[in-house]
Amino acid sequence: MDMDIHIPNEQPEKRSVTIAGHRTSLSLEPTFWKALKRIADDADMSLSALITAIDDARPETTNLSSAIRLYLFNNPSSRA
Repeated sequence: MDMDIHIPNEQPEKRSVTIAGHRTSLSLEPTFWKALKRIADDADMSLSALITAIDDARPETTNLSSAIRLYLFNNPSSRA
């Protein structure tokens, strides 16, 4: 089987966000930041509000960056 696989060369970007009134920093690749922003815009909510919702829903054993990636992987609108 011959597959054409393209993996972008992206380095994680660290950004500061406010989650439930507390500032924290997250490291995600630009592709994930763009997808999060698109979903937040489509839902007419702030990026911090979307990240807070993901944080509230994640299992305690999952770190926030991983939870965001899993959310985006399982959210079809993130691939628009």
